[in-house]
Order: sequence, then structure tokens, then C-alpha cells
Amino acid sequence: MDTMDYILSAFASWVVGIIFGKHAQHIALIVIGFIFPSKFNLTGKWKAQYNEYNRSMVRINVEEVIRIKQLGNLILGECINSANMGPRFLFKGRINKNCILGHFYIDKCKSPEGCGAFQILYVEDKLIGKCIWYDRDHKIIDSSEYIWIKDDRLD
Repeated sequence: MDTMDYILSAFASWVVGIIFGKHAQHIALIVIGFIFPSKFNLTGKWKAQYNEYNRSMVRINVEEVIRIKQLGNLILGECINSANMGPRFLFKGRINKNCILGHFYIDKCKSPEGCGAFQILYVEDKLIGKCIWYDRDHKIIDSSEYIWIKDDRLD
């Protein structure tokens, strides 16, 4: 984006903020994403990989299935552990150039143990980055490499 694009984006965000209040950021991401579309489409099914401590404090690899819907520069979705263990997490995020910033959370959960954040880069056909969350079993903040691979064959 050049300087004029940033000025137009800022002005559009300001106008949308005045008109739509608390939903303004999501609306602005959608509108700006259609005016200045990203170079990739995240809509679809992804297999994500990360690692975490098991109950014995040994790092284990975990896979999850992620379903994403991209609306402009806004992404929404859900995530389910491939082994069907644990709760379903919801995703919200935004695209900024080739970087995706977002958070995941258990719906209606108010405690820190039901949420986390991620930052990933679009590299070729993968998303590669980091995620961080509160590990309730060990009472620590944990983090991991976070890799998403597109796989529309997943159910």
C-alpha cells in the first residue's frame, strides 16, 4: 500500500467506526479487504500442528482441524483437536499483508484458560508462526511453533 491507500483506509475505518460502533473493526476489515484484496484465500479446511506438554510434562505433537471463512481481511473459524479431545475453539483474526494475527477462544469462556493468540505468516502454501496460551494443567503460559497446511479433503 502506498500513502494514499493508508489515508483512504484510515478514513474508511473512522467513518465505519462512527456509524457501526463496536462492530466497526470487523466491518472495516471486510470492506478494506474487498477494496485492497489479499494475495491469498484462507477459506477452507486446514490441518494445524503444534506441541504442548502432556500431564507428565513431556512435549507432544498435537494436530487439529481448522475451518476458516475469510471475509475481506477478516477471518473467522473453528478448531477441533484431531483426536476429538478437548473443547471446540473459535477463531477471529485479521490479515495484514502476508501476516495473519488472531486469537482463539472457547465460546462464552471468561477465564484465561479458554483463550490464546497466534501470529502466522503465509509462506508458499503453508502458514507458519507461533501460538501462545494459558496451560491450566500446569499453571503456565505455554507457546509453540504453529503450522497450518491447507487440506480441503478434511471433513
